[in-house]
Amino acid sequence: MNLSSSLTSLRLYDCQLKERFPCNIFHLPNLHFLDLRYNHNLTGSIPNYNWSSPFKVLGSYLRLLPNLTQITSSDLSHSNFSGQIPWSFLKLGQLSFLDLSFNGFTCQLLDVSTNLAELSSSNNSSNSQPGSHTYLKLEFLALSYNLLNGTIPSWLYSTPRLQHLYLDNNLFTRHIDEFQYNLVRYLDLSNNNLVGPLPMEIYKLVSLYHIKVSFNHLSGTMESKMFSKLKILETVDLSHNPLLSLSTFNNFSYTLPKLYELYFSSCKINEFPFFLTNLENLEWLDLSHNQIKGNTQTWLLDVAKDSLRYLNLSNNFLTDMD
Repeated sequence: MNLSSSLTSLRLYDCQLKERFPCNIFHLPNLHFLDLRYNHNLTGSIPNYNWSSPFKVLGSYLRLLPNLTQITSSDLSHSNFSGQIPWSFLKLGQLSFLDLSFNGFTCQLLDVSTNLAELSSSNNSSNSQPGSHTYLKLEFLALSYNLLNGTIPSWLYSTPRLQHLYLDNNLFTRHIDEFQYNLVRYLDLSNNNLVGPLPMEIYKLVSLYHIKVSFNHLSGTMESKMFSKLKILETVDLSHNPLLSLSTFNNFSYTLPKLYELYFSSCKINEFPFFLTNLENLEWLDLSHNQIKGNTQTWLLDVAKDSLRYLNLSNNFLTDMD
């Protein structure tokens, strides 16, 4: 690809490009802006050189900055890139947004910039995670669908601004620890190999909207009434933790006004949770594969009668729906 040396901006978003991306484009002396997103059949890698070119933004329509050392945003997602990302690129001091998702990168993220506010590296089949630095500005971390293993990094629990944490579909083991700050809004740890009880401190995350810990090996007994403290909760998924049981405490009534998705499949529930009758906005309810007994008539009509769209009561011991 022969391009003018005076070119300052190149946008190739979703152009169905194929084969290998020419690395010499990265050397164009005046190129400030390059967008390669959503070219799923494009291959290539980022060249390892001193990055003295005047790049300002890679793949994102944000404000332009004077040179690469001042770059704040880099979006290389859905580009089918592979190989290593140069260490010098990951360490760019002003980088606050980095999205490497849906590629074939095998990069080491141990020394990624500590100024990052958002880091996405999902769907890369990587076993690398950011190192144990102090990420004072990190608000969003998505490392889903990789091969990350071992313990969830301890520094994550003490990241002061963390609001979104997506570590689902990995190979993490051991316990979930206590979050030291209560700003977490979205927590997805589903489809791992986590064990032990869900820490009581989870119920102190008063900013929590979504919690998903399904398909793990969590154990112990949880009290459903503890969720009563999370008034803005919208989604709860505890399903398919075979050693986890849920105590519903039907003498305790409370309401979660924003809750619309509730997945309690395979939670060893033996009676219908009475608090569900107070959920006026509930749309999705899964109580399958439990031990709920008896006639459904006394409670079924009272559950979100104006909003419920999906109800799964399969594999219980129900006797009558008349």
